[in-house]
Amino acid sequence: MTGREQVDVTGLIGQYAHGNEPSHHIPYIYMMGKKEMPYITQKLVHQIKEVFYTENPDGLCGNEDCGQMSAWYIWSALGLYPVAPADNRLYFGTPSFPKATILRQNGQTILIKAENLSPENYYVKQIEVNGNLQSNSLIYIAPPQKRESVIAKYPYLLGTKNTSITFQMMKEPLNPSNIALKSSPDLKKTKDIDHLRSPIIIANKKTFKDSLLIEINGDGVVYTTDGIEPNFYSRPYLGPFYIHETTTIKAKWMPYPGQEEYPPTEAHFYKVHAEYRASLMNCKPNSQYYADGEQSLIDGVRGDRNWRLGDWMGFQGQEVEVVVDLGKLRKINKISVGCLQDFGSWIAMPTEVIFEIAKDGGDFEVIGTVKNDISDRESENIIKDFTFKTDRYARRIRVKAKNYGPLPEWHPGAGGETFIFMDEISIE
Repeated sequence: MTGREQVDVTGLIGQYAHGNEPSHHIPYIYMMGKKEMPYITQKLVHQIKEVFYTENPDGLCGNEDCGQMSAWYIWSALGLYPVAPADNRLYFGTPSFPKATILRQNGQTILIKAENLSPENYYVKQIEVNGNLQSNSLIYIAPPQKRESVIAKYPYLLGTKNTSITFQMMKEPLNPSNIALKSSPDLKKTKDIDHLRSPIIIANKKTFKDSLLIEINGDGVVYTTDGIEPNFYSRPYLGPFYIHETTTIKAKWMPYPGQEEYPPTEAHFYKVHAEYRASLMNCKPNSQYYADGEQSLIDGVRGDRNWRLGDWMGFQGQEVEVVVDLGKLRKINKISVGCLQDFGSWIAMPTEVIFEIAKDGGDFEVIGTVKNDISDRESENIIKDFTFKTDRYARRIRVKAKNYGPLPEWHPGAGGETFIFMDEISIE
């Protein structure tokens, strides 16, 4: 390990810590239950493999206790994972190799193929086991005893004969309403609850350009799309629907008289400007604080004071330069850049933000500078919008955030490189 220079020894995605081995099953729990969401498992597993495992000496994000960090990667790279190692179930994930062969001690082989696999194609379209389309989210390892009875119940087993597993890969996740995988045949349903008290609002993502399909998982549910609290007169949920604008959805199970009432489930979805495009210039975010990439800087989703939830982009020891292409010449009334400070965690406000504009193909022109007025002695997390008003026309906008510099002598981490945490660039 390289001490403080280590990117993030705990391997954080929001509040999930991949460096904490007992939590290694969590990315796979989306494959379980009445409403499976394998596309979430596939996205998370791919992200963990790409970000938290490198070829460097400190390429593991946690302590290699008895080989568990490596074991997770080996299983996940094969596209399988034993969520509960003591039983005989292997859950499907997303493979990393076009072809892998496992030679078992008894001489049998397990051939795993991933067709149409590429760095972008990590979502699974369908899975075949021995040429048969797999409808379940898992596969079983045959136990050494009573194999005949087990085989009769679960015909697709590992360990009974040579086995081939073929993943068909694709770039975009399957729409949740079209997912082929079904619940595991041996999962027991809860008998004393025949509906969800707190509905689950489901979508592929929380930002979109044109429209977004929404599903609500639950029975006897009413919902609103204007942020108002649902009641008995609200629209009943009858099936999936599309939204076309930035929307706050609230869904609620309506109890019968005498039953306990539960608070609504709330979800926010944001429509982004289809023509806007953000690009980082001469700077690179820390791999642990990458949000959803460059476009998350202009997607309308604002990070809150809990920066560990993954909505902020973090840049350590460097200036931040972002260019936003508006697609065509437009009149600009106001530009805002959102930044966060948590000085105890080495996150400081930029000393200043410089605003520049350019017309089609022209050079950038500085139109204003906003200085920071937040003290580094503040003990709480603070969010500040660096805002500049203008009435100019521009095709491209460039913002430059100046780094605070090394931590001061009075700070416990004196001399360490500070972060700039930036979230949203708003343009009116």
